[in-house]
Amino acid sequence: MSNQPEWEFVTNLGDVNPVEYGGYFIFRDKTGIYQPEGEYYDPETREVFRFSLDQLQVFSGDLIPLSIWYERDSLPHALNSYIEWFSKDVKSLASFVGIDSLELKRMFTSDDILERARAYESIGMYWGFNNLDNYPLKLTRKEAEKRYRRYTG
Repeated sequence: MSNQPEWEFVTNLGDVNPVEYGGYFIFRDKTGIYQPEGEYYDPETREVFRFSLDQLQVFSGDLIPLSIWYERDSLPHALNSYIEWFSKDVKSLASFVGIDSLELKRMFTSDDILERARAYESIGMYWGFNNLDNYPLKLTRKEAEKRYRRYTG
């Protein structure tokens, strides 16, 4: 059995013409080993940002990875190193996208990958997608057309 992901296209949450106006493609790993991923295509820079849509949990009001197991009586300072970098600014992020901060936290913790995708999209729109992927793939227009042809009508 391979530990490599088998990516399956779920949907495009971006424009129907992603090469012209931008696309936001959601993929899930058919093996179930890896978290779903989002791929945002910026047509102005022709950059592809690919990032994990990790499911999070709330601990003492902060967002931490769901994969971190802890006992409720654990010392909070032991978990500080796991707090997501954007967690302290969730209120301003939520305000930016026009929702309540508790709703945004719920979206990051949701089992629904499309809700999580929208939550991560808000990070990209607010702070820039380079904060989700420091090494975006740069495409020519022709490469973008070829890459996204199979995900559009």
